[in-house]
Amino acid sequence: LAKSKNIPAVRLLTMLGTSKLIDFAHRLGIKSPLAPNLSLALGTSETTLLEMTSSYAVFADQGKYSKPYGILRVTTADGRILWRAHPKRRIAMSRAGAAIITNMLEAVVLEGTGRKALQLHHPVAGKTGTTNNCKDALFIGFSSKIALGVWVGQDTAVSLGSKETGARAALPIWIDFMKTALENDLDQYFDIPDNVRQVFMNPKTGNLIDRDTPDAVRMLIKKD
Repeated sequence: LAKSKNIPAVRLLTMLGTSKLIDFAHRLGIKSPLAPNLSLALGTSETTLLEMTSSYAVFADQGKYSKPYGILRVTTADGRILWRAHPKRRIAMSRAGAAIITNMLEAVVLEGTGRKALQLHHPVAGKTGTTNNCKDALFIGFSSKIALGVWVGQDTAVSLGSKETGARAALPIWIDFMKTALENDLDQYFDIPDNVRQVFMNPKTGNLIDRDTPDAVRMLIKKD
């Protein structure tokens, strides 16, 4: 996931089955039609940036989905509130599952295609995305308090140009926004629930190793 390797994603989807993945995506708030084929792991079904970003927010919010809305409140000229939005929330996945996926998406920043985001010096997680011929460039990521999605592309669906990937075209915009959004925030680390434990892994073999071993990768797993 950190290195944007597609083959492991396809193998995982083969093991789970497309129906389970589609059901999970719907629970996360994806409403767009998803074709039940293995290329779904590569992002071949189209959705909207709003749906994608709100689904990533589930990971940051301990497994809870919040229906997105565009208006916070309506007030009179003198500030009297006439109407206020009341977010609709529901449990979309387990708190442990959300923590583990967040940990995987942290790796994208710590060691993968999202390394530029390290300059924020805040705990953040996310994922780059690039469609065929660099027609679309994406970065969707979050801190413990805010989720943000950035898309770069053209309405005519033509290439942005060679090497205009999510990391190159979209991530710098995401970083600029998050610098301001997180400027006065104290570091707030991502949730690690009691039924999840932290271990360290050899990235080449997958075996558990001591945390002080060179190249050890931190990961979360659910307790037995």
